[in-house]
Amino acid sequence: MTKGLNRQTVVYLAELSHDGFGLSLRTFPLGLGMVGSFIHSKFGERIQLRLFRTYGDLLAAIQEKQPDIVGFGYFSWNDYLTLVAARAVRAACPDALIVFGGANISPYGQEKTSGFPFDNGAKVNVPDVCTSTQQDFHTFTWPVYTDYDLLIHYPNIDVIIHGDGEIPMGDLVAKYLETGDREAVKSAAVPGCSSMVSNEIIRGPAPEILYDLDRIPSPYSSGIFKGFMDQYRLLPQIETTRGCPFRCTFCTVGLNEGKMRRHSLPYSKEEILYLKNNYPNTVLRIADPNWGIAKKDVELAEFLHALRKETGYPSSLRVYYSAGGPFENIKAMALLMKEILPLNMSFQSLNRDTLKTIKRGNMSMEKVREMVAYARENGIVTSTELISGLPKESLASFKNSFLSAVQLRLDSVYMGALYLIKGSELYTAEDRRAYKFRTKFALIEKDVTKIDGRWVFEMDELVVEHSDMTEDEFFELYRFKLWGGVAYAAAYLKEIIMHCLTNNVSPLDIYDELVAHPDRYPFHQTILSEYIESIKPLFFETPQKLEEKLGRHIEEYGNVDRFYWNRHIQLTMAKVLGLENKFVFVNEVVDAAKEISRKRIDAQHDDEQNKSFHAILDDLARLQPECIISPLEKNERVVTVPFHFDLKAWADGNYESPLSRFALPEPRLFALVVRNIDEHEKFLKETERFRSNAEKYEYYYSVMVSSNMRRSILYADKEQGEPGTRAL
Repeated sequence: MTKGLNRQTVVYLAELSHDGFGLSLRTFPLGLGMVGSFIHSKFGERIQLRLFRTYGDLLAAIQEKQPDIVGFGYFSWNDYLTLVAARAVRAACPDALIVFGGANISPYGQEKTSGFPFDNGAKVNVPDVCTSTQQDFHTFTWPVYTDYDLLIHYPNIDVIIHGDGEIPMGDLVAKYLETGDREAVKSAAVPGCSSMVSNEIIRGPAPEILYDLDRIPSPYSSGIFKGFMDQYRLLPQIETTRGCPFRCTFCTVGLNEGKMRRHSLPYSKEEILYLKNNYPNTVLRIADPNWGIAKKDVELAEFLHALRKETGYPSSLRVYYSAGGPFENIKAMALLMKEILPLNMSFQSLNRDTLKTIKRGNMSMEKVREMVAYARENGIVTSTELISGLPKESLASFKNSFLSAVQLRLDSVYMGALYLIKGSELYTAEDRRAYKFRTKFALIEKDVTKIDGRWVFEMDELVVEHSDMTEDEFFELYRFKLWGGVAYAAAYLKEIIMHCLTNNVSPLDIYDELVAHPDRYPFHQTILSEYIESIKPLFFETPQKLEEKLGRHIEEYGNVDRFYWNRHIQLTMAKVLGLENKFVFVNEVVDAAKEISRKRIDAQHDDEQNKSFHAILDDLARLQPECIISPLEKNERVVTVPFHFDLKAWADGNYESPLSRFALPEPRLFALVVRNIDEHEKFLKETERFRSNAEKYEYYYSVMVSSNMRRSILYADKEQGEPGTRAL
C-alpha cells in the first residue's frame, strides 16, 4: 500500500538487549548508532528516527506511533529476542518494511564466501539446502544455517542486509521514500540486500563500500545516542578503523569487506573529547578488530596518553591490538598505554594443524619473543588468548598450547571455548560435517526476557565433541582452564611457575599432580570438582531442553543465576583468589611442585639441588599471595616487602635463568605496585550499591583488565608513593 509521500517517514532502529534480569548488554550499540547517524544525515527532516535498546520500549513506541520502516541489528546475543520482536512488529504494523542486518547474516549471501556473488536484479529459486531437517522452537524453524533459510522460514523479515549497513540502509530508505510501498522495496534488488518475493530470492548487486567513515557523523555528538546516554549507564565504544584482513573461520569480522575503512584522526579525537566532556562513564572501548594496523593509531594512542596524563580520562581502555602488526606501531602504542592495557598477542591456538584449518596466521615465534623482550624491557604486561574446541585441537594439543604460551614468558593466558557464531564459516553445515561437530546449548549470561507469558532467551552453541575431542575431554578442558585461569590468567602465580620452569617442573606437571592426588590437595579437589559438577548440567542437547529447565528454574527461584555458566568460573576464581583462600591455594601449588621435584631429585640423588629448589619455593609462597589482588580488596597502591633474591633483575632477564642465581647478600625492599589504582577505586565505589558479592565479582571480571589484577614488582627505592611495608 502506497503511503502519502509528503509526510515524514517514521524509521525505528533497534538492537535489542534482554532486560528480564537487568540490561544484558552494557555497551552502546555502535553499529546501530552509525547506521542511524548516517541515514539521519542523509535524509534529515524527511524521516523521523528513533533508536531502541529493549523490546518493551520498542513495542510501547509502536503503540504511540506506527513506523514505516523497522531495522533490527541481528546478533548472537539477541537472536530469538529479535525474531520475536519482528513478529510483534508485523502483527502491529502489517505494512511496515522490516529489515535485518548484523553479524548473524553472512556478508555475501551464501555459505562459503569467495566474493560478492550478486548480479543486479538476479532472481533465483529457493535452493535445496533450505529443506534440511530443522526443529520447531518458539514456533520458529531452527536451526538456520543460511540466509536463504532466514528469508524462507521467517516471513516477517522483508529484507536482509549483507555486511556494512549504512549504504544499503540508506538506499532502502531512499527507495521507500520514492515508492512508499514495502513490496516495491522488496522487489527493487537494492545493492547489498536480499529479499524474497513469490518464493524467489531477489539479490541486489554489490553495494558501494564506505571507505571514508567520516561521512558518518558521530552518533554521540550528533545526538543520535542522546536517549541512551540519558537513560542508561552504558560503556561507550568508538571505531577508528573498520574491517579485518584476516579470515578466521570461527569469526565473522574478516568475512566482510577486507579493505580497511577509516575515520580520520581529527574525527576520532573530537569524538573522544565529546565523550569525556559529556558522559560520566570514564572507561572507553575502541572497537577496531586490529588497533595499531594504521599509523594514525599510534597518533591516537599519543593523544590518549597525553589526555589521560592531563585529565585522567580515560580511566581505563579496552582494545584489540592488531595480531599481524605492523609491530613498530604496536610497540609504540603498548608503551604509551602500559598503565592501563596489556600488550595482547592473540594466538587462539599454537597447534599448526588447527591454525591451518581455521585459516589463521599468527605472528612467528621469533616475532613473539621479540615483542615479549621489548615488553619486559619497558615494563609492559603481555597477554594472549586460546580457544579450546577448535578443529584439529585435542586435549593434549590445547594443554601444550597453554604450556608454550607460558614458556614464552607471557604474563597472562586467557582461555575460552569455541562456540559457533551465525555468519561464520564454522557455523555452516559443510564445516559441521567436515569436522564431525557435536554441539550443546547453554544460556548466554542473563539474556532472558519474558514476553507474552514465555521466557525468550539466547544461547551459545558450544562444540562439545569433534574428530579430535570427546565430550569427556571437553569437560576435562573446562577443569584445566579453571586451574589455568586461577594460576595464570593474570600471572597470579608467575614467579612460582617461572621458578618451576627453570627447574624442569612445568605447570602441566603441577596440574597433573594436583588432580592425581586429591587427598593431598583437598582445596584443589574441592574447587575443581565443585566447578565441574556445577557446570555440567548447564549444557543441553537441544534448545527445547534448555528452555524447559530454564523456565522451571526461573518460576521457582526468580533468577537465572544457576544457568549463567560463565559466572561459575568467576565465582570460583573469586573464591580461590580471595583474602581467605589465596594462601591455601598457593601453598597447595607449592606442595605439588615440591612433590614432583622430590620424586625426580631422589632418583638423581641430588639433595642439595632439592633443598635449594624447595627453599626458594617457600620464599615465593610467602610473596605470591601479596602480589594477587583479591577482587573486593581495598588496596594501597604500593606495598613494600623484603626479599632475598633480586626479583626485578630476574624478571628483566625474562626469567631465563634460575632464581637461585640472583641471590642477594642481604634482603632488599621491593615495591608491589597496583598499575592502575584509579580503576580499582572506581570499581569499589561503583559496586557499593550492588546487592551481593556475586554481582560484584561478575562486574569485576567484566571491567578489570588482566594487567591490573595483580601487582607488578619494582625496586622500592625507585618507586614513588607512600608505601606500606609488610614482613614476609
